[in-house]
Amino acid sequence: MAFYQDTCRGCLAAAGAPLPARMPLIPGVNDDPENIAATAEFLRQNGQESIHCLPYHNLGEAKLSRIDTSLKPLGLARREPRELSAVVNLSKGRGIHAVRWR
Repeated sequence: MAFYQDTCRGCLAAAGAPLPARMPLIPGVNDDPENIAATAEFLRQNGQESIHCLPYHNLGEAKLSRIDTSLKPLGLARREPRELSAVVNLSKGRGIHAVRWR
């Protein structure tokens, strides 16, 4: 995680202006309240003002059987809109404007 944070921090500093942060919300991977709060706090500490929250979708899973890959479908369910509202509220509480994509 430190490598990712250091890399992002460097990119944000080099840009010298707010960059649109986009975060796909993957159920059971990065959608817990602690991670959302930590992400919002990281963005705020690095001069960012907003994040675009993208709901997980499984559109690419259908093609896995047609391509040469060892990847398996994750079979994850998409989050409900009310669950995405909780993410927006967590981010807003830390001074980050969250845009909820459907």
